[in-house]
Amino acid sequence: MKSPATGAGGTASAATATNGEGVEKKSINPELWQACAGPLVNLPAAGTHVVYFPQGHSEQVAASMKKDVDAQIPNYPNLPSKLLCLLHNVTLHADPETDEVYAQMTLQPVSSFDKDALLRSDLALKSNKPQTEFFCKTLTASDTSTHGGFSVPRRAAEKIFPPLDFSMQPPAQELVARDLHDNVWTFRHIYRGQPKRHLLTTGWSLFISGKRLFAGDSVLFIR
Repeated sequence: MKSPATGAGGTASAATATNGEGVEKKSINPELWQACAGPLVNLPAAGTHVVYFPQGHSEQVAASMKKDVDAQIPNYPNLPSKLLCLLHNVTLHADPETDEVYAQMTLQPVSSFDKDALLRSDLALKSNKPQTEFFCKTLTASDTSTHGGFSVPRRAAEKIFPPLDFSMQPPAQELVARDLHDNVWTFRHIYRGQPKRHLLTTGWSLFISGKRLFAGDSVLFIR
């Protein structure tokens, strides 16, 4: 997905599973979704109250569709500038082409509310964000070369990946990962070289080509 903070290329995501064990099929992993969305994104929980701004929403839609600045933006003259709504449902999504994450929400306007309800919703919002360990790396030309592999920072590999068996020479294991769309990717994780470093080799080039990644894009892994 295009990075709104830096504009530096795209982001593809894979959630690290186990060293070769079977992985149960799931919907979008909320921790992976949140890590891709970034620390500034907070999703309210279903059953809480939110304030909806119709005009702001229409402007965001227009911007996301890359319309010209002078293009007509839909407006809602018969709606108030903001609506208090009850949030019925939140569904996580990711664009199949770009891996850009977004959420679909079902809202019902309410005519009255009390301050305690809003306070409870605000507290739920602060406590609803998943906390997880992950690492994100901007890809280099070497990382995206079809002849090489992905160089994993040592601390990231030790923190996120299952531990290697260093009695093996060289230490290596198979990693099974699922991306945002629940597609399975298998990588060979090996510790080798001079100086020694953690690498993802076999399977990495398939991931690079499948996600159409280039130097400057980013990849994110969670445990």
